[in-house]
Amino acid sequence: MANKIGFKALDQIYGSTDIMYTDRRKFYLTETFLSTLWETVTPFLNFSAQLMTRTDLNDVDYRMFESRPYWVDNFRAYQDESGTDAMTVGTSITGHAIDDGAGAAPTVASIVGTVVEIWDSTETTKKAVAVITAVTLGSTEDTVSFTPLYVLVSGTTAVAQNDVWYVIGHASEEGSRSPNAYSDDLTKVFNSTQQFETVVYASDRLKLANTRPVDEWSRMQGQAGKAHQMRIENALILGARYGYTGSAYDPTSEGRHVDGANSDPITTTAGFHQIMLAHGADPAVSRLFTPVMATYTWSDFVDDMISIAYYQEGTEELFAFCGPDALGFFDKASTTGFLGDGARVNLEPSQKTEFGFKARKLYTNEIELNLVRTPALRGRYSKYMLVTDPRYLGIAKYQPSEYKANIQENDRKARKDEYFDDLGYVMTLVEKHAQVIFS
Repeated sequence: MANKIGFKALDQIYGSTDIMYTDRRKFYLTETFLSTLWETVTPFLNFSAQLMTRTDLNDVDYRMFESRPYWVDNFRAYQDESGTDAMTVGTSITGHAIDDGAGAAPTVASIVGTVVEIWDSTETTKKAVAVITAVTLGSTEDTVSFTPLYVLVSGTTAVAQNDVWYVIGHASEEGSRSPNAYSDDLTKVFNSTQQFETVVYASDRLKLANTRPVDEWSRMQGQAGKAHQMRIENALILGARYGYTGSAYDPTSEGRHVDGANSDPITTTAGFHQIMLAHGADPAVSRLFTPVMATYTWSDFVDDMISIAYYQEGTEELFAFCGPDALGFFDKASTTGFLGDGARVNLEPSQKTEFGFKARKLYTNEIELNLVRTPALRGRYSKYMLVTDPRYLGIAKYQPSEYKANIQENDRKARKDEYFDDLGYVMTLVEKHAQVIFS
């Protein structure tokens, strides 16, 4: 009966025989029902569906990057582009221009009272610590006045073009008004849901066959359910939304789709891989890593983990979904290989996680990395490793998941059922994730 396997009958207008699937009926599937049917083969789907499922969509297009919290940019460098000025402790310097290093105003609005460190262009010599006392905002640069609190050599050390400014805090003037707010850096990056339909079909005679431990129809239902999961898994990892070209993408575009044979829209969802190619390649973020297996050592790996952890609040537990070559790489020990530089690698045996799939935990000083075997990353993607932060990803559903029973034509001597989903991938902060491609 329906309630014994997690389905909920929706349409009971014509009554019920109380026998599963005898009537033409629709069944809602719970949020994680499909994802947990085959959890070890589709771990990325299982992982994403259990973390966050948005059901508040009013359209198949939805804003994916809602905003970028200002604490991320709060530590980002300001780039000085003015002339040379000698700095003296306690003496204000006025009319000084700063930008983001790429010819635009700093991504976090300059705020009166911001305390900054000023480093030389190579970031090896700290020249000064100063407080910003006045700001004039601009489109390509901000003009500020600042007073040094500390100078390497007071009266001699000069601030110069291409010096790098780092925000280290804020100090309000006594009796002053509340300062301006930091910009949330709102970014309109859209994604779309995608309709997945997987059909189970058999003639009346075939579905009655019973040559295996289960009847043929039950076997076909199970196989179709697995195929349905795998299609969603592939889309969440590898899918592309119309509008991406290489690493370029127009992020403000809604209504992105291609037309089908009847000139009706076909919407597709951008998966993890496509999103990282387009947005993780930004030099300000740098979330793409391309290590060479033949020369990659434990020391190199720790350095990369430090880079990946740059935007984390502390020591974090991340999940790395790996192709077989990427996963096997961490077990290969040789005199010149990954484990051959005398490092003591803390790699635990495979254990079942709270998400249902198994993972091996690899520890560094910055990150606890769960290595997950991912069958979708086979063949051409065998050397890929997708590093994810579970707090900043999920799926978005436009319509509920359904199993539609007996949808064949009335005079058809056959049975046709269908698994149906209308969902897309959600990533809320690119900085929290990384893509590693071994070669």
